[in-house]
Amino acid sequence: MKKLYLALLCGLLIGCQGKDVSLFNAAQAGNVKSVQKLITGGANVNFNEGNGWTPLMIAAAEDHADVVKVLLENGAHPNAQNQYGRTALHYATNYTLEPIVKLLLDYGADPTIKTYQNFGEEPEPETAFDAALRIFVPQFQRSNEEKQAAYNILKMFAHKTEKMDELHLGLCLALANYYKDKDFANYLIGKGAKRLPPQRAK
Repeated sequence: MKKLYLALLCGLLIGCQGKDVSLFNAAQAGNVKSVQKLITGGANVNFNEGNGWTPLMIAAAEDHADVVKVLLENGAHPNAQNQYGRTALHYATNYTLEPIVKLLLDYGADPTIKTYQNFGEEPEPETAFDAALRIFVPQFQRSNEEKQAAYNILKMFAHKTEKMDELHLGLCLALANYYKDKDFANYLIGKGAKRLPPQRAK
């Protein structure tokens, strides 16, 4: 009887995990109908495949906004972290995916969560805020379109972050001035950013 019970239990566990893996694969492929069907059938929206990757993370990284929306609507945790400490927001930011960033923020994603190591070579913690700012570093050679998207993402982050530190305020203000965005510059100054001294003619 005990063996039969264990066999039934193992079968149930394998069946559940099968649904979860299928959900992860469907999210990666961007198959919205399959994602919805699997969730209705009991698949775990917060399943992770071993390295901490969740269906939400892979959908965000693969730019499947419609899948991201369905997962969030069904309880996917926006701030879940994988083995590197990265969240879905880190990936969406790194790939400058504005619509997905907005979706994640609307569902409570936190741009100040730190990774365990960053996307570059130096193993220092990095927030999604940092990832957006890093896009402007010349050595990464990002396109003007990507930089514009990163700037728009930074604006979203600034409006969603209650308290910004002096460094982030200063860098965002410098970018606001570069893009001649007076409204955003004034918003940052209102949050405590220091006005830049006027440039003297040479």
